[in-house]
Amino acid sequence: MHEVRFSVGHDIHETARRSGVPEFRVQDVAGLLMYHVSGVPEDVVFRFDHPGQEVSWHPVATFGMYADRRLGHKVHATTLQLSPRAFAAAPAGSEEEHRLAKAYIEGTIAQFQQGQWQRHATPGTDVMFTGRSSYLDEDGNVNPQATRAPDPAFEVPWEDWPAFVKGRPAWRWTGTGVLATLSVVYLCAARSDDVSPYDISLEFELLDHRIRRDAESLAKRLQDGDAKGWNSSARHETWQQERRARIERLIHNALKRGDAVVPFPENQ
Repeated sequence: MHEVRFSVGHDIHETARRSGVPEFRVQDVAGLLMYHVSGVPEDVVFRFDHPGQEVSWHPVATFGMYADRRLGHKVHATTLQLSPRAFAAAPAGSEEEHRLAKAYIEGTIAQFQQGQWQRHATPGTDVMFTGRSSYLDEDGNVNPQATRAPDPAFEVPWEDWPAFVKGRPAWRWTGTGVLATLSVVYLCAARSDDVSPYDISLEFELLDHRIRRDAESLAKRLQDGDAKGWNSSARHETWQQERRARIERLIHNALKRGDAVVPFPENQ
């Protein structure tokens, strides 16, 4: 198998040259450099090449790298989209496909769990639990968005799986200055008879860049909303208070089930 190696935090031109990709489609939009490749042969393996944090993925449909000229051309994010033909051995939307996808996703999670990665969530917005509580809402229903931090050490039971993937779960880890996100979207109905309803992506970002970008985006959104008379800042504060109260209820329920609250690492 041919292997493509990539990383973040290094010059995008040099990273592209060393990657093993014969040719990228290159765009420069207002100082944002974008290197893309699509139509990747199914036997090509993409490997995130950080010591102790290696992750391999295939088959990949598209791969992209992004760098901001203002930040010295360093790759600040890479994205990989799993091929829609990854589970072609099973009929689209079938139970067999669910089982193939579950095994594939669990295999990806295992690579992070075995490497030098820490489970990640956003303090104040997310909450980390062990077990089933990591994806149950206040009423005990399967809903990964309730906590926004499913437990990567917990294997989701088969009976929960169909509802779980329809809730758009995303697992996040931090490595050495890197944020990794494994996202799953299930489109409920197959896009065609031979294309999977599973839409699975993997992203690696510089953690400080992501934190700064999110903070700037929130500040701009609130400022623009306030300027338009929408009381966005006040509404956001109300939302934060409601979210904190909801998290307290989730904690109460999790402890009653015998699950535990996972403390945030000091670097998060």
